[in-house]
Amino acid sequence: MTNPQDPQNPYEDSPQDPGNPQNPYGEPPSAQPPAGQPAPPPQYGQPAQPPAQPPAQPQYGQPQYGQPQYGQPQAPFGQPGQAYPAGPVTPQPSKGMAITALVLSFIGCTVVAGIVSIVLAVLVLRKGKDGQDHGKGMAIAAIIISVLSILLAAGVIVLGVVAGSSIKDVNDLKTGDCVNIDGLEGDEETFDSLEDVDCAKAHDAEVLATVKLTADQATAYPDSGGSDLCNTALPIAERPTAENLEFLFLTDLEEPKTGDTVACMVRSADGKKLTGKV
Repeated sequence: MTNPQDPQNPYEDSPQDPGNPQNPYGEPPSAQPPAGQPAPPPQYGQPAQPPAQPPAQPQYGQPQYGQPQYGQPQAPFGQPGQAYPAGPVTPQPSKGMAITALVLSFIGCTVVAGIVSIVLAVLVLRKGKDGQDHGKGMAIAAIIISVLSILLAAGVIVLGVVAGSSIKDVNDLKTGDCVNIDGLEGDEETFDSLEDVDCAKAHDAEVLATVKLTADQATAYPDSGGSDLCNTALPIAERPTAENLEFLFLTDLEEPKTGDTVACMVRSADGKKLTGKV
């Protein structure tokens, strides 16, 4: 049986192989022991070498370790790791609708613009349920201003209707009406406007009688005037006897037409206001 070489004397000369003239110094001892014998222990200070394994071949379609993939960008020089794209950018909420609602609210006195402003503002507030500010402050201001503008416009309309209902012409007067006469001076029969008022309040005159002109009366009116007509409609015996009163008659036109009214009225001779019925 052949003994293995002494691991403590690796430099010991080994006999030359006469069959190998190219190696005059002989071959080093084989790393593999003869069959049937245990492997010698590793030399001192040298780790045991594992049996050589063939290099692993990369699978088809997979890049080798440390090699960049074709077509993919590399990390910037001097920066470790791979650069990742930024996340999705959240768009800023639009406030155009809120601005429009606020602008329309300032012309809400037209009512239509105010209603449109309120509708837009409500839509803005509903959009705010997504957690973003789409102009909530402007929408609330638009609603408040629009409501106030609409109420103001409605108030003006109501006042106009009430005022219009109190303004009359002579053809609308009836016996017992009390009126304020604007623009009536002296004995003139012309005036600017009539306002129907409560007789319990101060007023300029009271209607004692009215006469509807016939065709003949309308034709003769420019010459005869309305005094004869009022004397017939309101006899002297039926007139108030107070000394501070004077009588007058009014028509809408200096030359009234058939069907126009002549109002026979009484007023204070000194121009003071009357209070109560005469």
